[in-house]
Amino acid sequence: KPVFSLVPLEKRPLTPHGHKDATTDPERIRQAWNANPEANIGMPTGSPSGVVVLDVDVDPAAGKNGEQSLAALLSGREPLPSTLEVKTPRGGRHIYFKNPGHRIPCSTAKLGPCLDVRGEGGYVLLPPSKTQVGTYEYARRHSIAALPDWLDQRMTISAVASANDLVAKHAPATAGIPPTAAELLHCGAPQGERNALAFKL
Repeated sequence: KPVFSLVPLEKRPLTPHGHKDATTDPERIRQAWNANPEANIGMPTGSPSGVVVLDVDVDPAAGKNGEQSLAALLSGREPLPSTLEVKTPRGGRHIYFKNPGHRIPCSTAKLGPCLDVRGEGGYVLLPPSKTQVGTYEYARRHSIAALPDWLDQRMTISAVASANDLVAKHAPATAGIPPTAAELLHCGAPQGERNALAFKL
């Protein structure tokens, strides 16, 4: 998978163009970490790596309980398939899935409180990266599973919900008339996501 360097103990990229500078070239990787041996390791999500990550945010001090939200999301459904998982420093986890045939955008708390999606345009830190709080560690070493269809649909619906929010804020108001799909896509769809959202709509 392509990787890039981040500031030691932080989540800020060291590279000039952030995750866009991620590479699989061994020589470039060697040069980056020879220059900054303590640098954290970042991996872009979405199409560059072929991976989508469900970020279950847990922070007892801040009252965040993503595990509770995940349990509610899974209520009445099959458990998530066994897949690669990484424990985050505050006790949350990153659950890895294969990127499906279309792009999955990033979203924050649209699947539920403290449940974030790292997809197109995003990135995650890889073990053994460290922050001031602690270390990223493998919680389950497993091959990366396919994204379940229902979760794929929910992630896509979340993107549409985000677009609706943007339309409500920025589109011209027309009393009593909901925005058309074209207006939704034009005003709110993340760049690069219009084909996928149009298909879903």
